[in-house]
Amino acid sequence: MFEGQIFEGENREERKNDVYTNAVFRDKNRERKEKGLSTVLLATDIDRTFISNFREVAAELDEAEAWAESARLANELAGKNIPLMYVTGNGIDNVIPRIESGELALPSIIASAVGTELWVLQNDEQLPEDAKVIALPSGETAFFEYDTAFHEKLEASGYDRREIAQKGVEFVDAFWSGDCQKTAEERNGMTFQDVHQEEALLADPNVLPTQLYKTSFYFFARSSEEVKGIQATAEELFGYRAIVCEELGYNTKLLAGESRKKYCLDILPITKADPVNYLAQEFDIDYTIVAGDSGNDAVMLEEAGDLAIIVGGAREELKDYIDELLEDEGDRVSGKGSFKKVSEENGESKLYYTGKQLGPESIMHALKILDRGQNMYKSPSGD
Repeated sequence: MFEGQIFEGENREERKNDVYTNAVFRDKNRERKEKGLSTVLLATDIDRTFISNFREVAAELDEAEAWAESARLANELAGKNIPLMYVTGNGIDNVIPRIESGELALPSIIASAVGTELWVLQNDEQLPEDAKVIALPSGETAFFEYDTAFHEKLEASGYDRREIAQKGVEFVDAFWSGDCQKTAEERNGMTFQDVHQEEALLADPNVLPTQLYKTSFYFFARSSEEVKGIQATAEELFGYRAIVCEELGYNTKLLAGESRKKYCLDILPITKADPVNYLAQEFDIDYTIVAGDSGNDAVMLEEAGDLAIIVGGAREELKDYIDELLEDEGDRVSGKGSFKKVSEENGESKLYYTGKQLGPESIMHALKILDRGQNMYKSPSGD
């Protein structure tokens, strides 16, 4: 078990978390319960999942047209009082401008920095100084408060950002020593994503990192076996989860047939699955849906949610991960076509949906099919 698995076996009665007292997330759940409806949460990655990347798939469209499908999905969720949660590798200060521009819909929850920072949308303006204020396109203002109880759980994990950075120096040096014996095409080129930040962090004890629970690297590899080997080496050295995904800004520009790709490696005390499970347990959510498109969504799709959506256009790294997962489940897997069901011995089950449409269209299509088959939006008692 990784040190990062810090949310298992918790007693909800022992957790006192005032950040949700006036939260929009809590209100949506309360309103659904009052109407006799199941509580539902959609937790989704942002780029190429909740929103299609118009620069890649719709370059001929303007931004408003390219974002229309995600806006339609957001409106559908809002109409049903279903909370929207972004679970993203980006930091909160990268997400806010995209909400302010109108590119992204206003969510109830933002789990930023690969799920290690949890921000909660509030109904009132009586907030602490570190609250995030968002100027919406409508002229209204939205306020997000940091979930300090979640933060305390991360603190308890023992993850020391400076210690991880120091180990990271040794990690990088070991790869560069090996690279000296290789040709340029064979080298892994392991490096910190922000070398200057890590150097400053190690040189001055007064310097604070921009993200307390995320240490990031870049490297190159030519095969999935090589990637898995580097991931395993990282987990053994650091003692925390090593999450790998392709660096798409680089790889989408490669020539056809080029096998040497660039990857992002994050060392984390938790994964994207943890904030989703934390909220689902905290509020007794009846049905949780997770959606993603890349390698850093893989653990979330496996370990969180009742329905996992692999959107159309997902990266091969994610599709291969899910294929291997389902193959390992053997005869516990049933279903044909886009939906697969994994039945557990305790009687519980989980659905996996592999979409054909891009991003938000896959999510909407899966929800419509599921609603017809399981009455997801009805009373949990079946009434």
